[in-house]
Amino acid sequence: MRFWLARCCSRAFGRAREALHASRKGVLTEEHRPKVFTSKRPHSLGTFLMDGTVAGAWWHRGDRVEVEPWEPIADATRRELDGEAARLARFMS
Repeated sequence: MRFWLARCCSRAFGRAREALHASRKGVLTEEHRPKVFTSKRPHSLGTFLMDGTVAGAWWHRGDRVEVEPWEPIADATRRELDGEAARLARFMS
């Protein structure tokens, strides 16, 4: 499985770009859209893709990257996702 953890550097550009492309391509489902775009969180939310759709969020906390899938995932998939998060944490350190 391929994962892509992304965070937009520019909030305005990133949100506009993500909203435009996500709605057209089916990358972000309507079910998960309120989790990504909310007035309670003025900064961009780090999200990750699984099988081409936004499947959860991630945060850089200290020397770690934590991931939160929005749907249940298999144990093997979770280990892969955690491995990708660990690689991103090393890159960001």
